[in-house]
Amino acid sequence: MLIRIHCYQHQKEERERRVDYNKYLEYVREQPCCVCMKTPVDADHLETIGMGRNRKIRGPYDLSCIPLCREHHNHRHQYGSAKFFKIYRVDIWREAFDTLRRYILDERQNIFR
Repeated sequence: MLIRIHCYQHQKEERERRVDYNKYLEYVREQPCCVCMKTPVDADHLETIGMGRNRKIRGPYDLSCIPLCREHHNHRHQYGSAKFFKIYRVDIWREAFDTLRRYILDERQNIFR
């Protein structure tokens, strides 16, 4: 029983070392806004952090961020995701996927330099 717990904790530590959520959020903030291409941007979480969750603790929900300038970030929260898509024709979940994919590819290239 102790070995299983120890192995589980070891696997969890390994997983956390492979995904640096703070580094990913920095990467998102370095990208231009996915609507207007302006900078600076906010890392807009598509998965809501919600009440009761500590905003300072990073986790997998940080991987669903997209870069939005302050104006478009406010619009997305004001209108909601469906109306935001109708107005700007930006598939925010596709943007989140593409941003994450670019990050992974960039990280992979940095390893082999």
